[in-house]
Amino acid sequence: MDAANPAKQPVAVPPAAPPTPPAQSNNRLLIIIIAVVVGLSFLGWVGSKVAGFVARKALEAGTGLKIDDKGGVVSFKGQDGAEMKFDANGQGGTFTYKTETGETGVIETQVGGTDKLLALPESFPSDIPVMSGLKLINKYSLGSGEMNTFTLTWTAAESQKKIADYYKEAMPRNGWTLTTEFATPDSLMISFEKMFDAKTETKHSATFSFTSKEDGSLEVSLVAQIYK
Repeated sequence: MDAANPAKQPVAVPPAAPPTPPAQSNNRLLIIIIAVVVGLSFLGWVGSKVAGFVARKALEAGTGLKIDDKGGVVSFKGQDGAEMKFDANGQGGTFTYKTETGETGVIETQVGGTDKLLALPESFPSDIPVMSGLKLINKYSLGSGEMNTFTLTWTAAESQKKIADYYKEAMPRNGWTLTTEFATPDSLMISFEKMFDAKTETKHSATFSFTSKEDGSLEVSLVAQIYK
């Protein structure tokens, strides 16, 4: 090797710094907490457990949210202004929330049973009829922004065909159009749409599902998305 012209040595390049992970959205955290607490509320667990000291500290440490559990109301508040309150009654509860962008909404969830029947949500649309004899046992409603979403479950002693035929006749009388019908040996699903805004082709939707139970009863479920 020529001493006057030594071979060039490779220059060490320092490793690139790992990319900084994006900050986790407190709005997403609120959604996760809503899902967890709603699920626990169905077990009757919220009132006695979720406000406990250990659970509160674990959630605060894991999410960065500030949690207050006074007066039977659990409140979650994020550093970016997002907040949520949950008032449990042992059979469900009501969420009121505000996101970091200022959007507000209400989520109501309640579980009944054959011995505890429920009333329809206050904002349930009048153009979706409820067949006489149906017993409401579960309800979940979400009001947020431009849309209300409802998930309801009834039990019924009538046949699947009789109830399905009722809705296939009653819904069109209220301006709904049958769009889908799908049947299996033990279940049936029928979906309807109704125009909300012709210019944007925005439509309300309502889907009924009918499932036969082992005890011979019928379970009727509704998922409806209604624009305000």
